[in-house]
Amino acid sequence: MTINFPNNGTTASRPPLPRIQRRLLRKLADRADGVWQADLTFFEKHPDRMHRIRPAEQDELAYQAILEGGLPEIPPGYRFFVIVRLVALGQRLRLFVPAPENSENDLDERSARWAFKMSATQRVWKIEAELRKAARLQS
Repeated sequence: MTINFPNNGTTASRPPLPRIQRRLLRKLADRADGVWQADLTFFEKHPDRMHRIRPAEQDELAYQAILEGGLPEIPPGYRFFVIVRLVALGQRLRLFVPAPENSENDLDERSARWAFKMSATQRVWKIEAELRKAARLQS
């Protein structure tokens, strides 16, 4: 499982990424922006939802690999899916989880929330708390 950070790859336990990687992150983010906008649109169209699951796109996987220093290997017949959690207006948290390629991803809110809770680590919950705090400060 990997997570998507809200900044340029800087975390409390890791220094900023080298300049070349930051430039590549910006390029990948530009290319992945369409799918991230689709997440936003999904939540706008479904105001009763806070979670969704969808297949991961290659550009966002490449983006995540830079942030995490690589992605875990997954067995043949598996692929990465993204569990997206709406944290606050404009703040989304993404978990990248492996699952069989033919896994159902059109799940209802209850099932998607359960998948998020089962996949989230203490680190994820801490990042979510930081995102919520930042959202409160912005409002």
